[in-house]
Amino acid sequence: MAGIYIHIPFCRQKCSYCNFFSLATTKFRNEFLQALLSEIYLTRGYLGDQPIETIYFGGGTPSLLPVSRLEEILQAISHEPRAMRDKDGGSRVEGRGSKVKGRETKSEKRKAKCNNRKS
Repeated sequence: MAGIYIHIPFCRQKCSYCNFFSLATTKFRNEFLQALLSEIYLTRGYLGDQPIETIYFGGGTPSLLPVSRLEEILQAISHEPRAMRDKDGGSRVEGRGSKVKGRETKSEKRKAKCNNRKS
C-alpha cells in the first residue's frame, strides 16, 4: 500500500516555529498548482500497481485552497481521464491512466449508468 504526501505551502502568516517551506501569501497559488499537477502527471507510473491507501495534505494550511482545487489534485492522482483547465480555459494537462484501486471514478459511474439505460 502506498501513501502520498502533498505539500501545500500557503499560510495566512508565517509562524516562527515552523521549519516547513511556506509562504504567507497565495499570490503564486495558480503557478504552484500547475507545477503540482504537471509533477503528478509526469510521475504517475512511479508507484506502479500499488494501491494508494493514504493521501495526506500538509505543509502550510491546505484548507486555504478552494475545494475545487483539492478535487483537481485528487482527480489527477486517481488518473481520471479528463483535460484539466486553467482559469483562462486553456488545457494544462491531459492524460489517461489507472484509477486509485478500490474506487470507481465519476466517469466510470457515468458510463455504467449509460450502459444500464441502453440494456
